[in-house]
Amino acid sequence: MHIGFVRGDYKWIGGKRLLLEENLSLVSYSKIDLAELPTLPRIDYICDVKLQDMIDTWWSENFSVPPKVGIKVDKTDTCREMVAHDLGYAIMPSLVIKNTGNLYQLPLNDKDNNPITRHTWMFYNQDDYNLKLVRTFIEFMDEINFQDMISKQN
Repeated sequence: MHIGFVRGDYKWIGGKRLLLEENLSLVSYSKIDLAELPTLPRIDYICDVKLQDMIDTWWSENFSVPPKVGIKVDKTDTCREMVAHDLGYAIMPSLVIKNTGNLYQLPLNDKDNNPITRHTWMFYNQDDYNLKLVRTFIEFMDEINFQDMISKQN
């Protein structure tokens, strides 16, 4: 493997470039009070370990009881559609809920009031940077502002 794209913060000894940063957000059909979350039905979805850890950490920092998970689905798209049909709330990365119409979205903060963000990285082996094709691709990727592209989609 010469180049990899990874979501989440992993240790890597080679070269890496940050491509995108997205907020973790509470998503619901209409505005809800954070204090009421433990009593409301939550829709969960299968996600990577790092994202699940972010969600679980936020929950444990804010509540002493487990969430009331009413439904668990396999995909974020399915989860988002269930939220859009008022079947419960979800905690999702902001990229998943871009351009979703009238859903209520609240970016979440950690215990120090910093936004909770997930990063998307491009990893590569430093030795492979000497290969012309690899170097050219990395330089091409450096010219793209993914954060700006995502922001313009709103």
